[in-house]
Amino acid sequence: MKRFFSIIIICILSFSYLKTNAQVRALMTYTTYLDTEQNPYIETFLNIDAKSVKYIKKDKTYQGVIEITMVFKKDDKIITFSKVDLSTPAENDSIPSSPNIIDIQRIAIPNGEYDFEISLKDKNTSKEATIYKDKITINHPQNTISISGIQLMDKIEPTKNPNIFTKHNYDMYPYISDFFPEKINTLTAFAEIYNTSTIYGDSSEYIYRIFVEDFESSRIVTNLFKMKKENSAKVKILTNSFDISKLPSGNYNLVIEVRNKDNKVDAFNKFFFQRSNPSVSNQSSDLTTLDIANTFVEKFNNLDTLALYLDFLYPISSIMERNYALNLIPKRDKKHTEEIKDKTGLISNMQRYLLNFWVGRDENAPEAAWLKYLSEVKKVNADFGKKNQMGYLSDRGRVYLKYGSPNSINSQTREPSSYPYEIWHYYQVAGQGNVRFVFYNRDLVTNDYELLHSDANGELKDYQWQMKLQKRQNPSNNPNQNSINPYWGGNSDEYWKRPR
Repeated sequence: MKRFFSIIIICILSFSYLKTNAQVRALMTYTTYLDTEQNPYIETFLNIDAKSVKYIKKDKTYQGVIEITMVFKKDDKIITFSKVDLSTPAENDSIPSSPNIIDIQRIAIPNGEYDFEISLKDKNTSKEATIYKDKITINHPQNTISISGIQLMDKIEPTKNPNIFTKHNYDMYPYISDFFPEKINTLTAFAEIYNTSTIYGDSSEYIYRIFVEDFESSRIVTNLFKMKKENSAKVKILTNSFDISKLPSGNYNLVIEVRNKDNKVDAFNKFFFQRSNPSVSNQSSDLTTLDIANTFVEKFNNLDTLALYLDFLYPISSIMERNYALNLIPKRDKKHTEEIKDKTGLISNMQRYLLNFWVGRDENAPEAAWLKYLSEVKKVNADFGKKNQMGYLSDRGRVYLKYGSPNSINSQTREPSSYPYEIWHYYQVAGQGNVRFVFYNRDLVTNDYELLHSDANGELKDYQWQMKLQKRQNPSNNPNQNSINPYWGGNSDEYWKRPR
């Protein structure tokens, strides 16, 4: 059975790069589903900042109008689009009484990969529209089990009077972010499972699992795991909540799996989110009882060597692990090293940490896992290092060690108007397909290629990356400009869309 995944991307429009007096500001989320006829559609949710919209007087009241345009393209051809004028509620004053304006749309669209563009234009001003671009994958085949996009919810309650938030007889209010600050201690998710009756049979049972895993290590977080046996159905509605009050700061995935009677995963989906919870300790479990006798770490007795080995783990460590390791690694200066009173105890703790790290990655063969990784570190140090920095600390080195060797690398060093750049392409990364990374070298001299943009979850995203790549020939400071005019010898857009 082919595994299925779909995406839900949280898009923050304007807040990060528009001036407060500029275009319409909004938050957006979108999720993919199947309708009752098994046809895919995308559901978009816009939360528009009312204060960024101009209200003008009409008769005795004030009202704003936002033109919302959504376009879905494939190979530069428009597949479908939506264009609506959203009128705000009438107000008694030009200053809105409500802080938000809500828009929900459901747009039918076939399976495929699309270039998505949304434009928000205040029709009462001459200001330019707010524009956001992204790539969307919709993959809901009718002949396999699949899972909708995962939508985080702020609140779910039984419907009393049907409205735009109503679905399956519930009013569902989306949580419009992938970030959970310390004050929010509940994570609630909604999703739909399709076609279990078609694949398993009408009277069959299956298991679904929903859990939180560490993004870097893929380890399931203790106590944030639920499993339930279900009867097969055409559509199964899932709503689950987790108490995340004890979840430390870090990067995580919310994962949903469908497993058959043989415990094989037939469908899964992941949603990336971040947690800030500084009041919860980032310390790893107590390692003092871990026995290192007759293990591969027992032979590492040099403090500097152990410090370096722990530092090598940075690219594949979770935030918790990085913080714990940093507390163990002594400052690399002679004075500080001489002041360490219990070097034997520190060495022992570092040995235990190194062992525990690799047992957590491969319980059956931790030494083999470490040696394989060490070999990769030596490779990136040779390939991506520079005079004052080892390769594992470079952006390319980190990405290589974290995700492995890319399926293709397109390196361009002589395009007339661009900085030297590389586009790395992965078929699959952590349950996400068709992932790309763009690195560029601004100083033109060293081997230091910085990460400029990626569509991988949890990585740097900059939708003006092509402009920055061509900064010498494209001095525009328009915050909404995501692409550049064609120029001689430039192929970055082609290489991004069609990696080779």
